[in-house]
Amino acid sequence: MDISIKTYPVKIRDIVCIIREKTTIKVLMSDAAVLELKYTSLAKILRKVQSDRLELCNRSAIVNRDYIYAVDPANHYITLRNIRGGLDLGFSFKEKIMAGLANKEDEILLRMDNIRYIVRVDEFMYAKSSNRVLHIFLQDGKEFRIPQKPIEFILQQVRTDKLVRCSRGVLVNREYIEEIDRKKRKVLLIGGKRLDIGNKYADMVLK
Repeated sequence: MDISIKTYPVKIRDIVCIIREKTTIKVLMSDAAVLELKYTSLAKILRKVQSDRLELCNRSAIVNRDYIYAVDPANHYITLRNIRGGLDLGFSFKEKIMAGLANKEDEILLRMDNIRYIVRVDEFMYAKSSNRVLHIFLQDGKEFRIPQKPIEFILQQVRTDKLVRCSRGVLVNREYIEEIDRKKRKVLLIGGKRLDIGNKYADMVLK
């Protein structure tokens, strides 16, 4: 179910978060728009909408799980996508928020320095295992370094045909492959990165 604001329907998928400021409810949208609601409450909104994506993260804010980028449980803070900053994570709400992280088949949960990051498959460019460290590269240039984790760590979390292994220690998102050099057995990614294709995985990549 969606929310009606001034008779205009607002899609749940476009809502980043909903914040109560004194007597006004502000709805922050993915396109940076800020809408206002009056004569209602966060509890009423949740009862009306009944969406598993909207969740209270503190007494004054609802977060859309699809826009959670990172959770810092030690500092009780949530970083969001599409808007600057984030939201406080209330102590009594932390357990439920943490339990539902990366609960979709196209999301990967990573942990670095006790912070949990949620990476979408569409953001994932490639991963490479080297010296017992899993290097994960995103399309925006960000790199995650996860110690003591193999490539299977990613494959066990997602269900998608977009990710393909091109060698024992390399996993690539098909969407970012620009060219395949069959003779040299190389994969060229958008942005210029070249990766080797292992003999065992050649048929899988080339088809």
